Amino acid sequence: MSTQLLVIMMGTISNTIFFAFLIAVCYFSQLYIHCFPPKFCKLIAWYGLATCLDFVLILIIDMANQDEDGDFFKLYNYY
Repeated sequence: MSTQLLVIMMGTISNTIFFAFLIAVCYFSQLYIHCFPPKFCKLIAWYGLATCLDFVLILIIDMANQDEDGDFFKLYNYY
């Protein structure tokens, strides 16, 4: 595997792991403390949406910059 591919994959994996951590913090604080600020719940939900749509956002940025060697096309060219 090339280094570029690992960097691209680590971005997606780290976003997913951080999102899972935020969900766990929210869950355990509601379970044990019985309180979690609603604004932070909304922030976590928006972060999750951005994490799920990360590849679309990367495509939009690569297209806006007219970068044919951008991150979105590196995976396509690799396979």
